[in-house]
Amino acid sequence: MPFIVIGTTICGIIFLATSLFTCIKIIRLLPKEVIRKQGNFLFSLILLFILGYIIYTIQILNTEFSYANLIVSGVLFGGSIFVLIVCLLTLTTIKNIQRNYMVEKDSINDPLMGIYNLRYLERRLEEEINRSRRYNFSLSLLMLDVDHFKQVNDTYGHQVAEIVLKKLAQVILGLARETDFVARYGGEEIVIVLPNTPISAAALMAERCRNQVQKKLIISSDESGGKTIDGITISIGVSSRLDENSDMHMLIEHAKMALNKAKERGRNQVAIYGPPSLD
Repeated sequence: MPFIVIGTTICGIIFLATSLFTCIKIIRLLPKEVIRKQGNFLFSLILLFILGYIIYTIQILNTEFSYANLIVSGVLFGGSIFVLIVCLLTLTTIKNIQRNYMVEKDSINDPLMGIYNLRYLERRLEEEINRSRRYNFSLSLLMLDVDHFKQVNDTYGHQVAEIVLKKLAQVILGLARETDFVARYGGEEIVIVLPNTPISAAALMAERCRNQVQKKLIISSDESGGKTIDGITISIGVSSRLDENSDMHMLIEHAKMALNKAKERGRNQVAIYGPPSLD
């Protein structure tokens, strides 16, 4: 009988040790420090359990056998199985969540530029318009386009043109606030949606984007396979939700009109949409 008690307890220690390694995998998969602290706490508890099992095993070796020891060892064995199952289920759940997240991310992100795609833009913009109506918040939109992009593509090739788009997205993402969202509208056009932002503040944001792109969007000679490419500029159109009747299509159309106006004026500038004059 003592051997059954000791064997059962040792099996419990083995299961807890397995749980410990599973817990390490869980901690490595956890994304944030706060959540990782919870994983570390679980790790510490399992270590404490293992220590308790070891102490109990040593105590059994130095005392006379009783049926109470058999019951306790059975409970400890069941507890170790429970801990292992919880750890394995947690690990599986985290992996499934991450897998689903990657699938969702791939479905809403543009693979080249690493920003949201048109489908997500339309869905999210509709939500923001409804929210701005409900709470009477301002909502603005920027539409930007790379100046003479076709010339860049024809001169330096498709690969360099793709690098330009990737770097453009990186610059814009670096300027966007957490509440803003950036999406590829099509080709080299990018849309930035600015929730709770009046058109005056949106115009300042547009000018900041234009200025930073002109400064930072540089393709090195290694990337281009030849000479360094700089002086790449963008034109930006700014629009804002004017009234209760403004919908997603109207907001985008107004930004397009402003963008075309910026191009007509000579490019590398910001144009703001204004309603047609009644004169």
